[in-house]
Amino acid sequence: MPNENYADGYRQFDRFRPDAIPTLIGKKIGLRNATFALQQAEETLAAVKEKVKAKTLPPGRMLTFQLAVDDARLARDRIIEDLENSARAFALTIGQNDFGTQNIPDEIPRPSYAPEITARLLQQFLQETRREDLWDLQSA
Repeated sequence: MPNENYADGYRQFDRFRPDAIPTLIGKKIGLRNATFALQQAEETLAAVKEKVKAKTLPPGRMLTFQLAVDDARLARDRIIEDLENSARAFALTIGQNDFGTQNIPDEIPRPSYAPEITARLLQQFLQETRREDLWDLQSA
């Protein structure tokens, strides 16, 4: 059944091909944001604990902030699992076993702009386009 395996592999590759890297980058950015949110929640909890120790807040108020830390930790852990599973599936799809989350860029790189290439493409477009077609474009 090699043809079936090939077809299945191609379907998986085709599923990942258009947006795999941007999706992985988005998940990595989500992990960075979730980690920051957890740090913020932990810092807030530490401040609340100090206030409880100083007896300026009742001890019952600490529970809300502890639950916020727990929720933030769970959210971060879910994102870690999702990112690792997505990276593992992508690695299997492209056939690179050593691909990991460290290989995912931290952000989507900005496209480079080369004015000379743009001018050349415009010139080529204008040369290949008939005069009537240009008139249609201008009147549209």
